[in-house]
Amino acid sequence: MIRILLICFCGWMLSGCLSGGYQTPETLHQATVQAGAFPISTWRSKTLKSSPGPLTIIIEGDGRAFTRSGRIGRNPTPHHPLAPQLAAQIPGAIALARPCQFEGKKTTICHDAKYWTSHRWAPEVIHAYDTAITTLKQAESANDIHLIGFSGGAAVALLVAAKRDDITRIT
Repeated sequence: MIRILLICFCGWMLSGCLSGGYQTPETLHQATVQAGAFPISTWRSKTLKSSPGPLTIIIEGDGRAFTRSGRIGRNPTPHHPLAPQLAAQIPGAIALARPCQFEGKKTTICHDAKYWTSHRWAPEVIHAYDTAITTLKQAESANDIHLIGFSGGAAVALLVAAKRDDITRIT
């Protein structure tokens, strides 16, 4: 009986370590912005900016687009996303996921891995980010935008900035 209880207890403890979902920090509000055909997960810092200024938008990296062996990943969601972590530290910042991250295959467009591999910077993807940024800018009544991107998110930030005249800084 003790052996069964010990096995159950160990299994319960390990199941917490193996849970796959990303837990949003309490300092962030999670939502989804529909940008064209793409649902884009967002996280907004609940901490208000101390002064008016540009809207800070952080774009997530490529995540798990490919496995370590170079094969196409089944789900591009990163194990440890950096954009939400940064948004939690920057008052008023908004983090944007990449297409199909945190969405799995809930939407038809995410059944095709091309949007996190060969087409991750396709015109329709960049247009979706442009649309999402415009939506967020209007909702925040912001005039200017500071884009932060890393990995593939940096490429997205640069491609979006080339289309806009309201980007005051890119990091």
